[in-house]
Formats: sequence, C-alpha cells, structure tokens
Amino acid sequence: MAENQNTIVEQTPPDNATAAKAPFWQRFLAGAKEWGRKQIVALKRKPQNITLICLAITTVVYLVSLNSLSQGPTTFSDASWMGFCVFVNTLLSILILALFLNAFPKYPKVNKKTGKKTKINYVMLALVFVFMGIMIACDIIYRNIMLGQIAGSEAIFFKDLAQAQPYEAYWSEAFAANPTFNAESYQEFALGSMGISITHLVMIAVCAVLLATLPFYSKLIMKIDTSKQLEETQLNAKIETEDE
Repeated sequence: MAENQNTIVEQTPPDNATAAKAPFWQRFLAGAKEWGRKQIVALKRKPQNITLICLAITTVVYLVSLNSLSQGPTTFSDASWMGFCVFVNTLLSILILALFLNAFPKYPKVNKKTGKKTKINYVMLALVFVFMGIMIACDIIYRNIMLGQIAGSEAIFFKDLAQAQPYEAYWSEAFAANPTFNAESYQEFALGSMGISITHLVMIAVCAVLLATLPFYSKLIMKIDTSKQLEETQLNAKIETEDE
C-alpha cells in the first residue's frame, strides 16, 4: 500500500474589520510611520535631495526678500555695486537649481566603452560650488557697502540709540557727538537688508557643507532600517490521507 499525503493549506485573510475599528490616533501614527519610512527610502535612492531642498528654500527666501534688498541701490546713489550684487545673486539663485539637477541627472550616462554608469556630472557639480562662492562674495560685498553708508545717514538706519549702539564703529563724528534720530527719515529696509544678506550667506554656506559631506551622511542614511514588517497570517492546515 502506498500512501500519498496531500496537504491543503487554507490562508485566513487579515482581519480588516478589526484594523478599521482601531482608534484614530493609532491609525494616524501608523500612517505617519509609513509616510516617514517611504521618505527615508526615497532619501536612500537620492540623498542629494537634502541639499536640493535646502537650496530651494534658500532661493525662495532670497527672492521673497528682493523688495528690501533692491531699495538699497535706489536710496544710496553712490552704491551702484549693491544693485549688481542683488542682480547676480537673483540670477544665480535660479540657475544654481538647474545646475544642481544636471549635476545629479535622473538618467545616468553610460560609458559606451566600459559600460559604467556615471551618476554625477562633475563639471556641473563644480559649477554649483563656484556659484555658491560667488553668491557668498556678493552677500559680503552688499553688507560691507551698506555698513559704509551708515556714516552720515544714521537717521535712515536707526530709530533709537539701542538700535544704533551695535554699529557704533560706523557712526560719523557728528552723530557720535550728538546722536539724533528722525522718525520720518528712518527706513526699516536698511538694517533689514543687511540681515537678509547675512541670512542668505549662512544658508548658502549650509548648502555647501551639505553638498560637500554628501558621501558621508548618505552612508548613515543607508544604515537606517526601512524594511516593512508584514502582519502575521494565520494558517490552518488540513491533512488528508488517501490509500491506493
């Protein structure tokens, strides 16, 4: 007599009704956790997106602040270089995003001889760093020119002594001897534009550091466990024995 054992496995589907009855906060946390996992998976594939997001935010901040930055060249007639710096930074803030996207192309080039894929366009990457350096230089020039305009124009820059005190080194002798303020002459953009130039400089520097350290933190991101744990399913096994 030969015995053949046929095993019939019945899989019980997950209890969706029980999952739907879970408290809202549990479903919300589960959804947030899954969203976070997907974002980390996306960063594993393209870790350079961290720098891209930082660059995009920097560009938006600078463009939104153009109203204040552009008033300096029109207020001080002998500060023509300020307008040039604003123009250069505005232009490069937009172009640098296009350069960055070309530095990390969506479809890597394939070397016909070796068959190796080139994931980074190093020429474009070098230009990104060059553009960052030019923008930082423009921010420094803009701020230094503004500081040079303080002497003799203190009423435009400051509305009270507390605001003027940090810039005492740039006061004119007449203002130092008799600090006077004019509420009608005061222009809020003057100090504000200097603050914007420093903020922009710091943000560009942060982007440069993020780009330079990309090979290091990308390895750390790859070590993050993003494996998805599936719910265990219940298996009911029924064994039937047939005799021939």
